[in-house]
Amino acid sequence: MSCRTQNQGLDQRLLKSSDTGLSSTFAINSSTHFSSGASAATIQTGSIVAVVGAIQSDGTLLATNISVSMSGQAMQGAQSGGSGIITAVSSDNTGAVTSFTFVPREDYGDQTTHAPLTVMLNASTTYSVSEDAVQQGISATAFNNAQIFPGQSVEVIGTGSASSAITAQSVRLAAESLSGTLTGSPQGVSPTYTFVLQLPASSFLTTYQSLTTLNAATDAQTQYEDSLGTTAFTSLTSSANLEVHGFLLRDSSGNFLLTVADISQIQDTSTGSGDN
Repeated sequence: MSCRTQNQGLDQRLLKSSDTGLSSTFAINSSTHFSSGASAATIQTGSIVAVVGAIQSDGTLLATNISVSMSGQAMQGAQSGGSGIITAVSSDNTGAVTSFTFVPREDYGDQTTHAPLTVMLNASTTYSVSEDAVQQGISATAFNNAQIFPGQSVEVIGTGSASSAITAQSVRLAAESLSGTLTGSPQGVSPTYTFVLQLPASSFLTTYQSLTTLNAATDAQTQYEDSLGTTAFTSLTSSANLEVHGFLLRDSSGNFLLTVADISQIQDTSTGSGDN
């Protein structure tokens, strides 16, 4: 989707056009939240954005949250952008991550081999979550330098040679897709359930974090795919194979938790493990 802004004081207007040619006009005011380090001033004609809106009392649309697509940012200026998996990190003596090795899952700038890249971080690097993650209940400030770890899935915008190393202007939490086998029945009360997945040896979290199990949690926004509804889900027992899609974060104690956006039952975990 493309958009353009027309400055009209604080109550700016943003015209958003979809791929089908349909357009919607959103008002922007002081309550509009901008994700991904964006602002009303940085959104230009041709920017690709995701907008969450609300209908105002006069029938017009108010943009409550605006995030700029990483691919849309990458098309502007001399930047490169892409998403993929972190395979290794380097830290300073305070524990802050100063760089990481990143394997793009798609073409990154002039690179088409999907070979590892070195991503440099500095004081100017911004961290954010996508609008999808915000809608999943993840705080807009939940993702920061401490959440950069091997196995994490991220989107990166940066400058430099995409064939060797780049300096990250922004890093955004991306969704993970992986599979596993339930170690026991899901616990909790609708819509919040917790469960533990036994990860296959082929899982990227096993490869890069030596994890054999992963804690996961559903919420009101979790989508149950195919014939798997909440009733069928809570009836599952150990040995049931699942594919989950969601956002991975680590708490201050180093414990990992996947907030699940989508979940489905599968036959074989060997075909459902990977990043997204």
